[in-house]
Amino acid sequence: MDEERFIVALADQFETAGGRARAYTSEYSGSGYGETPFRNFVHAFYEMLPINSRRTPSGLDDAIRRALHRRRRAKKG
Repeated sequence: MDEERFIVALADQFETAGGRARAYTSEYSGSGYGETPFRNFVHAFYEMLPINSRRTPSGLDDAIRRALHRRRRAKKG
């Protein structure tokens, strides 16, 4: 849950700055996920964090998608 709140907070900041927080799967990329500016932002930010145990890139992508999905559902009410 803390990780999802972290991703949602980044999404809020990203959109406040004028971006659009999106993440989706894509069969056309090598990673299996769409190369969106928000996804790239989260991955770059995650790399800067001083943590010992990291998710795999695809695990982080799954967490991003779950967090954004729950965020959208919460906004709809």
